[in-house]
Amino acid sequence: MKPASVTSYLTEAAVRIMLEAGVLPPGALQLIVGSTGDLFEHLTCQDVVSFTGSAETAAKLKNPSRDRARRRALCGRAGFA
Repeated sequence: MKPASVTSYLTEAAVRIMLEAGVLPPGALQLIVGSTGDLFEHLTCQDVVSFTGSAETAAKLKNPSRDRARRRALCGRAGFA
């Protein structure tokens, strides 16, 4: 989860409550506050990323190095494309 900067404190509190309640298995939720850096360059076919935001932000996240050919090479032809 990567909240907007203005909501990061509230989001952190909500994540802490969810983790303490044990409603999710360990490792199912990760909180990122601040820049994601090169996080997307380290994703594999076992990783899942969900994005909710503007088309402008989505365009910033899109990168030619994350194309279908690269993902197929990492994950196999039947892997995520």
